[in-house]
Amino acid sequence: RERDLKIERERLRRALRRLGEAFASGLDRRRLLEVAVAAMCEGVAADAGRAWARTGRAGELEVVVTSGDVEAADAAMTEVEAHAFEVGASARGVVNHRAAIALPLRTPAGELVGFVSIARGGGAFTDPERELLGYLAQQAAQSLENADLHEVVERQAVEDGLTGLANRRLFEERLADEVERARRFPGQALALVMLDIDDFKAVNDRLGHVAGDEVLRAVAATMREDRREMDLAARYGGEELALILPGAELDGAARAAERIRDAIEHLDLPLPGPEGGSLRVTVSAGVAVFGHRADDGERLVEAADEALYHAKRSGKNRVARADSPAALPAE
Repeated sequence: RERDLKIERERLRRALRRLGEAFASGLDRRRLLEVAVAAMCEGVAADAGRAWARTGRAGELEVVVTSGDVEAADAAMTEVEAHAFEVGASARGVVNHRAAIALPLRTPAGELVGFVSIARGGGAFTDPERELLGYLAQQAAQSLENADLHEVVERQAVEDGLTGLANRRLFEERLADEVERARRFPGQALALVMLDIDDFKAVNDRLGHVAGDEVLRAVAATMREDRREMDLAARYGGEELALILPGAELDGAARAAERIRDAIEHLDLPLPGPEGGSLRVTVSAGVAVFGHRADDGERLVEAADEALYHAKRSGKNRVARADSPAALPAE
């Protein structure tokens, strides 16, 4: 018995050391869950485990980490997971000579952020083992909450709170990086589109800032949807937005800007309030490319802005290119 207790204490020591590593793992969610599953398996001599966590904007629970022979233990873990999901508490059982236990990961405030299930061959998990695993699950949930808070803070540092686009800081950092890349590789094209919502002040004055905010969100969502993965859409300031297009020539960037302009023109935005109705908005855009007259980030922004204001002066709801005095009229 003394030998067994010594072995158990050594397993617990290793499990707690692994959990300590989780706190020092850079607050990466996946790495944290990997360490948590490993620690829990270590603590009770289990040979398989997996972790569920909320992912994506919908926050659905999905398996994000697996460890050991999960296939052999799947039936047992699936059964206890189903029970744990249903009751919102830990569950254990034995299926096909495999013991399994599932434990919820809850923050100190009681929010469910995931589940961990582990399994082993042989006897069922004892009450002391369940208490140990519950303690480890509690620590893992706290670490997961810390990781989520860290991600939120990092995202807020580079994301515009209203539109969800990149903020001015990230825009300037990314533009500087792309300009430097274009300088190092002369054949590397780089384009910039600056967009401005037409008559936006009138929308705010007539309908209020709540409606204005909804217009900004809708325009930003259109920009996000109608861009390449490598492009960066940002809120430059106020109602002015920007799109960095690495590798794009002037003609291609102008076509991209025209697609966005056309999509925004066809938006049908519901008006707030009991009267209902809808609102249509348009944007004007200016396009410029990195080159001999725009050889740094500041001059590239100036060139795109100059083209943008030419589009405004030419009647709005159109795209103008920095290399031409003529704006592309809306079709």
